[in-house]
Amino acid sequence: MAWQMAFLLAVILLSGCQGMRNVKRGKPLDVVIKPSILEKNPCYKAGRKIEVKGLMLHSVGCPAPSGERWVKSWNREDYGRACVHGFIDAHTGVVYQTLPWDHRGWHCASGSKGSGNNTHIGVEMCESQFLKYTHGATFTCSNEEASREMALRTYRSAVNLFAYLCHQYHLNPLEEGVIVSHAEGNKRGIASAHADPEHLWRQLKMPLTMDGFRKEVAAKLRLYNLPFWKRLDDGRKARHVIRHYGTRG
Repeated sequence: MAWQMAFLLAVILLSGCQGMRNVKRGKPLDVVIKPSILEKNPCYKAGRKIEVKGLMLHSVGCPAPSGERWVKSWNREDYGRACVHGFIDAHTGVVYQTLPWDHRGWHCASGSKGSGNNTHIGVEMCESQFLKYTHGATFTCSNEEASREMALRTYRSAVNLFAYLCHQYHLNPLEEGVIVSHAEGNKRGIASAHADPEHLWRQLKMPLTMDGFRKEVAAKLRLYNLPFWKRLDDGRKARHVIRHYGTRG
């Protein structure tokens, strides 16, 4: 019995050391996922599941930085217009997970070749309160410095979240069509005609692109030894580099 306890202790210590080595190689995947499932939303109640084949990045398209307020607004039985898998708060970078990841969302409508709702997780980045949309995806901004800070905060959280999701669902972030923006989804024929999130970065004069985003996600996977082709079923390594409020979804 003594040797069994010693062996178990050694395994635990070795697991912890492996996690610490990953952390010491760079800053941890500093993203907080707060379960906030939209249980009243008709999309959630529909209960349809998907085989996750990709991830779609959105931007909300209005001056509403609080993820929590989006959750409260959409968690209603009469809100049947849309439903996404998560909102990234522009003030904190916290991810409010609003659907189970493998639940079919209503985040991109459809295009000439079908709908990304059937294949892609959809995540919205919240936007600065200093924006004023004037026509379509065009806006003015009363505080560019603060708005850039918020846009960069949501971008960084999205990179870490998408690295985590690529790990969980065995996705190659550099493979064609795996990680797309809403705008790119439209060009691929799987989403409605939207310009997000590139319109936000472009008008705020930020050097951010979807090609760069995909490369950063791949870099995170390499940095923390979380390759898309090898999933750790017990999730130990993932827990060392990502923080959660809970595990629902």
